[in-house]
Amino acid sequence: MAGGDEWLSAQLKGVTAKFEEVDKDKNGSLTMMEVFDMLKAAGYRGRQSDLNRVFFEMDKNNDFQVTKEEFVKCFEKLPRPSRREMALWTAFKKMDKDGSGALSKKELMSQAVFMDVGMNDEEISNLIDYVFGDSDGQVNRH
Repeated sequence: MAGGDEWLSAQLKGVTAKFEEVDKDKNGSLTMMEVFDMLKAAGYRGRQSDLNRVFFEMDKNNDFQVTKEEFVKCFEKLPRPSRREMALWTAFKKMDKDGSGALSKKELMSQAVFMDVGMNDEEISNLIDYVFGDSDGQVNRH
């Protein structure tokens, strides 16, 4: 497991990569619509007024654009648990192939195989069955 500084450095690289991914026109700044699209793609389902507040919190110089520097500074201000929650939520969304908000046994097995956890399919299946016991066999978002 990476130490705190290594973890933070890795997260900041991820934030920079996310900025570059979201900057559709590659002009070095994000428009309000690009930020909204990013938040909605990340699972945000709140009110438009809250989205506006988030955008203007990031846009420190009030030019209706968020630069990479503003974007990264906003992330740096998040408390560490919020950063970890964001990283976990991003990983969860990548594994949730059907977009159901829950990870099925099939999705978990697929990810375990992809990650090459050193177990065969039967061992992975048995582990998932053991962890979930009599539940519905899914990891839910909440």
